[in-house]
Amino acid sequence: MMLFRRIRTYRLALYYLAAIVLAALVLSLAGIGRQPPVNLAFSLGLALIVCLAVNWAFARGFGAGSNWESVCITAIIITLIITPTAPSDLPGVGFLILASEIGRASCRERV
Repeated sequence: MMLFRRIRTYRLALYYLAAIVLAALVLSLAGIGRQPPVNLAFSLGLALIVCLAVNWAFARGFGAGSNWESVCITAIIITLIITPTAPSDLPGVGFLILASEIGRASCRERV
């Protein structure tokens, strides 16, 4: 029980979600997953970049603090709930960008 007293909730959620994404990547690489690993990695990277950019813009615009763990959690959740898109699928990329912007802009947190 001492372990849970030292780890913040955001960090624990981040580790858990990262393990899920890593498992999805491994299963995809092994041919068990339904999506190509390139699509999953691309979707995760794009969602993370967009969430970081939106978070930076809002933090800078409103003079608020920023929590990188929350940004990563949002990006991973978006990656896991939206079907991974190929880099050449422009409507899918646009939807992923829009979902990441809305997801990050709608987060309310206290730092």
